[in-house]
Amino acid sequence: MTERLTKKTKIEALLAEGKRATEIAEILGVTRRYVIAVAWRVRNCEHEKAIKRAVRERLRADPEWLNKERERRRKRHKERRKNRAYRVGIAHSRRRWRLRARVAAQQNE
Repeated sequence: MTERLTKKTKIEALLAEGKRATEIAEILGVTRRYVIAVAWRVRNCEHEKAIKRAVRERLRADPEWLNKERERRRKRHKERRKNRAYRVGIAHSRRRWRLRARVAAQQNE
């Protein structure tokens, strides 16, 4: 039985070869941001383990902690959506990204 390679292992192998994040993203068809996140986890595996351990301890101490955290974040998001300055900033960011995509498409033609 052959071992199935995951995208994470492929990214790790390509990083070991010295490829850049943008090249890897194009090769595997994933976002550059995902490649960078995987690379960060590879370089900081002790930090990742510490985060997972902290979450396990929190859940052991309070089983409802995760649900409370989700609810807290949902409320914060709801408050932000109502904030005019936040919405304007998001809209501005979207316009900038659309413009970048348009410019990139024109350069590729």
